[in-house]
Amino acid sequence: VARSAAYEFTKSPMTNEVEWDIPLSDTMEFDLTIDSHKGCTIEFDFGSKTKLFITWDVQHHLLSLDRTNKNLAFHPSYSSYDQASLSAAHTLSIHIILDKYSIDIFADGGKVCLTSLIYSPHSLQRFRLIGKQFAAGGMVWHLGNS
Repeated sequence: VARSAAYEFTKSPMTNEVEWDIPLSDTMEFDLTIDSHKGCTIEFDFGSKTKLFITWDVQHHLLSLDRTNKNLAFHPSYSSYDQASLSAAHTLSIHIILDKYSIDIFADGGKVCLTSLIYSPHSLQRFRLIGKQFAAGGMVWHLGNS
């Protein structure tokens, strides 16, 4: 899989929400740096109330992947909420690879990895970061076959 269109974003001012105006697709790669003393949530919205969340909890040094949205599940026992411990820091570098049927998350210099299957009935409609007082920037790529 090769990277195609690239979008670079300078670090935002401190804010409660960041949503970059970029075209979205089913296969994308995100390389983000987030600064915060409170953390934030990365939201992938697939439309029809189907959402996937990655949450950074600065105070408890945790990264979580919330796949409990009922519209993502093909079976009642499929839902999951996964967590991993992070180093204590107020800056998070996170690398995310989103595929039509999976998500891979690498953080804390590669020490933390969360991987999950996803079965959304729709394509990615919206990507944003929400929280309380954070700044974010980075790179986003579309992925395609070479």
